[in-house]
Amino acid sequence: MFTGVGFILGPDGLGVLRINITGGGLRLLAELTLAMVLFTDAANADFGVVRRNLGLPERLLLIGLSLTIILGFLVAAIVFPTLDILEMALLAALLAPTDAALGKRHSPKKRAVS
Repeated sequence: MFTGVGFILGPDGLGVLRINITGGGLRLLAELTLAMVLFTDAANADFGVVRRNLGLPERLLLIGLSLTIILGFLVAAIVFPTLDILEMALLAALLAPTDAALGKRHSPKKRAVS
């Protein structure tokens, strides 16, 4: 939705928004955005859920992420057979989801007793 609104209001649409960001400015904006997102995720963490699922992050990183990268490498080898092995490996690693929120479990909400 935001991308669509940005396109409509941007220079290729109505021309209302004209933002000139240099490479350094764009990098700073991206770093600040990432810091805010990660801080918000950490601030909203339910430590009770974290304690109950201590092994989950290890399994996600060691087993799940490794298998995802290997599977991505195999798919890249089938879909893009002309790429070098290093390019296939980089493609697989770059496209593997590494966001911790994907493995986030929510504790069940308690129902009010009436």
